[in-house]
Amino acid sequence: MDIFEEIIKLRKEGRKGALATIIQVQGSIPSYESSKILIRDDGSIVGTVGGGCVEAEVWSVAQDVMREEKPRRLHFNLNNQPEYDNGLICGGSLDIFVEPVLSTPTLYLFGGGHVSLYVSKVATLAGFEVVVIDDREAFASKERFPEALETYAGGWEEIFPKLRVNEHSYVLLVTRGHKGDLTCLRWALKSPARFIGMRLRPRRSPWRLSRR
Repeated sequence: MDIFEEIIKLRKEGRKGALATIIQVQGSIPSYESSKILIRDDGSIVGTVGGGCVEAEVWSVAQDVMREEKPRRLHFNLNNQPEYDNGLICGGSLDIFVEPVLSTPTLYLFGGGHVSLYVSKVATLAGFEVVVIDDREAFASKERFPEALETYAGGWEEIFPKLRVNEHSYVLLVTRGHKGDLTCLRWALKSPARFIGMRLRPRRSPWRLSRR
């Protein structure tokens, strides 16, 4: 089973994981430099970094890496900590880098006006999947937003149930008026979205983003 194919699969499914890689080796160890193990969010694994107590500790740290979404670097000295040797005749040391594998972030753009045209392009370049929603068919189409993953046109309340917003989702409200913004904001605040931003419309004020 290919680790990188599994990473792609995890990201598409909106799941988390942690990838551990041996990045530095000195002396004899139970594995080799660059070997990898992928720990999925359900605890299952693909690959190995040598097994034994080293791998058990990597698995444990991976749970923190997934939860905190921050990488960790681990050092194991098999000379001074023979319990990591697991009975093998090894006397080296190794460093392992454990990094989070996160779902591909999705940006939900409410409003298909001129602001969204540019935001959509920039977000796509930054690695987001973009979904555009507007209550006007002419402003939410694949022709207008060719880079978008999906487009939805219709009444706001009709579209909300169709959106798969999760903890890796970002929501930006740039509809054509206060009424649309308010309707979408009420819905967004009840969602698990990681970030909610909207354009403020006071007199002579630039549009801003508001973080939850």
